[in-house]
Amino acid sequence: MANTVKNVFRVINFIIFIGILIGAYFIYQNIQKEGGKTSELNRLQNLYSAGQFQDFLNEYEKLSAKYPEIKGQHNEQLSKCYAGLAQAKYEKALSLPANERSSPMSEVSSLLEKAESLSKLDIEALQIYCDALLDSGNFDKASQVIRDAESRTDIDAKILSIYKMRIEKRK
Repeated sequence: MANTVKNVFRVINFIIFIGILIGAYFIYQNIQKEGGKTSELNRLQNLYSAGQFQDFLNEYEKLSAKYPEIKGQHNEQLSKCYAGLAQAKYEKALSLPANERSSPMSEVSSLLEKAESLSKLDIEALQIYCDALLDSGNFDKASQVIRDAESRTDIDAKILSIYKMRIEKRK
């Protein structure tokens, strides 16, 4: 009888030991998964810090599909990436003759529209946005951007008055 009780306790202890091992394995897997996510998010931040805006956008798209909970957490950085890409395209477009700028400036406008939908644009981006809208012939949208900027208290929208004058001249 004593041997039977000992054997039952051994079996119960063995089952408990196996359960602990299985639990530890699953905890380890979760820790590894979270560590992978953290390193991927750190890589994303490194791309942003290095000014690799297109790479940041591509990586963010992959990570947001893999980790849907990160959506909405990087809107300001996404906005700045789109604005950075727009600025680079804008600078290239300025080197073109005036009659060839319309299409590149439309691309610049599209990028800045995406940026604006994610976060407020700073004054420099607003100036580029207005310039691109005017060069692409989108006067109504440029007027709207200026009106929206004038209602903001975080920037000096008086700087955009030159664009108002350009709109009035073209109308």
